[in-house]
Amino acid sequence: MVHDGVWIIFSHDVRLVVLAILISTVAALTAFSLLERVDAGGNFRLVWRGISATVAGVGVWATHFIAMLAHQHTPNFGYDPGLTALSAVLSSLGFGAAWSTIRIRRRWATVATAALITSGVAAMHYTGMAAINGWADFKWSPLIVALSIGGCLLFAGLAIAVYRRRFDPIPWRPAAFLVLAIATLHFGGMSGVAITPVSAVEASGDYLSADALVALILSGSSMLTLAALFLALHDRIAERERATRAISHLVYHDNLTGLHNRAMLDRDLELLLAKADAEAGSVGLLCVDLDGFKAVNDLLGHSGGDMLLRKVADRLRAATDAGELIARTGGDEFVIVQPRQAQPEAAQTLAARVVSTLKAPFEIDGQTIRIGASVGVALFPLDAETADDLVKKADVALYQAKYRGRGGVSAFSRELELDIMRKKDFERALADAMDRNEFRLLYQPIISVSSGRITAFETLLRWDRPGHGTIVPDEFIPIAEERGLINDIGMWVLKEACSHAASWPAPISICVNFSPVQFMDAKLPGEVRRVLRAVKLDPRRLEVEVTENVLLEDPNRALAIFEKLRSLGVRISLDDFGTGFSSLSYFRQFPFDSVKIDKSFTKTICEPISLEIIRAVVDLGGKLDIRVIAEGVETSAQFDALRSLRCGSVQGYLLGKPMQYRDATAMIVRQASLERAA
Repeated sequence: MVHDGVWIIFSHDVRLVVLAILISTVAALTAFSLLERVDAGGNFRLVWRGISATVAGVGVWATHFIAMLAHQHTPNFGYDPGLTALSAVLSSLGFGAAWSTIRIRRRWATVATAALITSGVAAMHYTGMAAINGWADFKWSPLIVALSIGGCLLFAGLAIAVYRRRFDPIPWRPAAFLVLAIATLHFGGMSGVAITPVSAVEASGDYLSADALVALILSGSSMLTLAALFLALHDRIAERERATRAISHLVYHDNLTGLHNRAMLDRDLELLLAKADAEAGSVGLLCVDLDGFKAVNDLLGHSGGDMLLRKVADRLRAATDAGELIARTGGDEFVIVQPRQAQPEAAQTLAARVVSTLKAPFEIDGQTIRIGASVGVALFPLDAETADDLVKKADVALYQAKYRGRGGVSAFSRELELDIMRKKDFERALADAMDRNEFRLLYQPIISVSSGRITAFETLLRWDRPGHGTIVPDEFIPIAEERGLINDIGMWVLKEACSHAASWPAPISICVNFSPVQFMDAKLPGEVRRVLRAVKLDPRRLEVEVTENVLLEDPNRALAIFEKLRSLGVRISLDDFGTGFSSLSYFRQFPFDSVKIDKSFTKTICEPISLEIIRAVVDLGGKLDIRVIAEGVETSAQFDALRSLRCGSVQGYLLGKPMQYRDATAMIVRQASLERAA
């Protein structure tokens, strides 16, 4: 295609062309860099997107007009201010629309984004051409214009595709393709236009002169780009600072409760003790352990347990004063450090407040949960001179508080430390007792009052601890429960007792005591079934003895286990009836086969009140078809009184002391011989 005019593509000042490309490159790099802030900008995503679009749009606008000014064969002409400004706006709007689709992971989105960029660049280009004050006649080649727009679309698509597929700290690849897209549309389009000068019209006051436009472009685009780069750099630095603070928070804080963790406790406690030592002051340290937290985890699951821990942390914050440090050091363990207070009074007051506030019920997932807390207290410098030793001494005091029962407060003392050492030695020995075969079983006969025959033997556990003699269950079972040893010990007792009973003639039964902790284990019925099958003992010859504590903790769960054991054929007995919180409602709720009257009533059976209580229980048992067994029968008078009341069975030293398995077997043999002789 031939025109009479000058082909503008071949008549440019190379220096200005290089400047135009440089401006375009800087703008493209800046725009893509700012796009990264869109993902990290939180509530400022739209702001960063707008800044990036403005930088890209103004960069393209500056490129166009610098390139136009680079044309060497044009007279001094002017630019319409309104159209010149509009061209910059159109370019920025095109990029703004494109950036709104750039994150969409679809093929059509890549094409759409490239089309929006191309539309904005083309709108800017031809609006900018229209801004030239009529000093020449423009003749366009539609084919070349179309090709230039197509080339721009192609390179813009490549820029978006590369940007979306890979991340570069400096996005030079997508920036290079975007520069090619801009250059293709501008220089390609300008190669299809012939310009024939009409007149050399000087720019009037209503138009921008070439010099004014150069100054506007260079100052405006450079200031905008620098400002955008400054904002991006500042935001990135701020983001790194936020990330550093977040990492520091994770390192020194408990993620669940937001309290200090062990690392921060160790760091800050050292500083607080150093300051207290320099000022001749004191520091109180409280170790707090939740009572009954495991039961909450079992009931509500870990999510419920986590919610409870967060609520506990909130209450501890409310219970402490400013300057007092709270840390979570374990699953349900907390430490409170109390500096600059008059000790020991302040620590004791705080400990009492902590116990009181954690005793109040919690609402978790619509359920009312009651726990408590045990607290151990140690003081610096009275009890310890180092941070590590102070924590250890408070932990010793906590051990004592938990040993005494729930909801207690214990302060460290030297005597306490020696006592705890003895208790821990006791625990270690108990943990090894089974492996060392230090447990043994004794059997005490249960006699039918009417026939005088042996109907069953109660299993009694003893621990022969080397160097300490024989230890009865009341001394070690609570510790075995607390330390998680009871299930292993209980299963050993069950297997040993059932194995012995299997060698005795039917229908003699074996009675085995189950601790509340062992009985409430959901796996218990299955374990009992396996033991009975292994030793080939008829389930009807096993009688499980439980105390009323089983019924108080979780009646519904206890009833479910009762029913499973009964379905096996196992009988269940209520032991020590008449002590604690015994209630007649137990007989309605739970399917007992027998009930044992506590020996405290048998001992005082000659007193009218005890006599009438035993009479009432025997009568009730007869009406409900529940066998009644009286424990602790030691005299003939007691036996005669129970026989007159028609008590079903008795047990006590009068009828037989606890004995070894071989002696129990011999007793059974003697009874059989006497019966044959009779």
